[in-house]
Amino acid sequence: MSKASKKEIIIDNHCHIFNHDCIATELTGRFTKDIDLNPIKKILRYFHNWFDDNDPLDRLRKFITLCKMSNTRETAEALLKESKFKDKNIQLVFTLLMMDTEYAVKDHSDADQLPKKDFARQKKEMTAAVLKHPGRFLPFIAADPRRIEANKKKEKERKKKTNDPHGIKYITNALETQGFWGVKIYPPLGYLPNDPRLHPLYAYYEDNGIPITTHCLHGGFYSDEPVPKKKGQKKKPEKNKYYWKMANPTHWKPVLEKYKRLKLNLAHFGGDIFATKGLIFKRKDKAQINIERKWRETIEGYLKKYDNVYADLAYIEAMLKKPGPYFKRLKKYSENNKIWNKILYGTDWWPLRILCSESEHLKIFSDHAKKQGIKKSLITRLLKGNAVKFLGLNNPTSGPLFNHINFLASKDKKLPPWFKFSS
Repeated sequence: MSKASKKEIIIDNHCHIFNHDCIATELTGRFTKDIDLNPIKKILRYFHNWFDDNDPLDRLRKFITLCKMSNTRETAEALLKESKFKDKNIQLVFTLLMMDTEYAVKDHSDADQLPKKDFARQKKEMTAAVLKHPGRFLPFIAADPRRIEANKKKEKERKKKTNDPHGIKYITNALETQGFWGVKIYPPLGYLPNDPRLHPLYAYYEDNGIPITTHCLHGGFYSDEPVPKKKGQKKKPEKNKYYWKMANPTHWKPVLEKYKRLKLNLAHFGGDIFATKGLIFKRKDKAQINIERKWRETIEGYLKKYDNVYADLAYIEAMLKKPGPYFKRLKKYSENNKIWNKILYGTDWWPLRILCSESEHLKIFSDHAKKQGIKKSLITRLLKGNAVKFLGLNNPTSGPLFNHINFLASKDKKLPPWFKFSS
């Protein structure tokens, strides 16, 4: 047995390696697009000499460096570098979530508003990362109903019999022949989960065991399109809050009722109610806390009701800021198999990098879970076992694992030893 196969496998079900150029410029302008970070980095590098490697200034410097890396290949290498454990035989595996923000801009015909790196190039770079590190990256391709509609229109314009009547071949081909494992959906970019253009995909996912991860947090990126004004409405809602509400888990109910076998991960578990302060400065108001509580309770109900609904723990600030009450809640979850068997470990990685690294996140999580009295076997289930079922890693004869094995073989890549486990 090889050394790699002896490693303890832990699966991060929610991770990003996209860089600045992958996001529409209209959206990144809210964050770092118009800031000259070079002077800031120089200052932070100077002060870095005065502090330890893990001080806040050093974390900020590393966070900025990740934000501004020139390509996803560099980001992927940075992720692997900081995922090594000196004293533990652990190998982290990552589901990389792709973003499609091209249709979230005001004017899709304006090249200045679109990402510098188009969708096709992002796909190509993700595939390249998979091939360079077989078994470490399981990428999820982004799905957007407006891109689906555009593809469907192109097929009709060819004026010949189409083999892509629903405009979804760019996704199904990626899953079947290009190394992609699952699909990422991000409603706040301007659409609802029950969009009719997504239904042909849901049918395909259900039939082929393809996992979906959807953004389910009242925060994050949101569309830059104008908010539509309803008749009789005196004042339009704030743009960010209007689009963030599209991530409400209640919007998934009609989809889940129609597609009973659909594998769905409601990412971020709806948020957390214990951390009253945002990632850096912004404080949460009562309305935000109430939204997070309702979303979390809805998700808890879904985990109990639907056999194939999951929720990941990515970007949960309370884990780091108020670990006491947060891990008490996890302890309570661990006593209910209908909930615990559906929770997936995830970090979000570089969006949370200002607070901790990938390896630090795992240590913090494991230490607090043990301290709270959660059994080791249950922690292992959350870190790996639940993901095996969600990702279909226990089924080598069809679905994502079958497709991925064939993809690696077609590129003369060896099958990662850890793929052979099934529990």
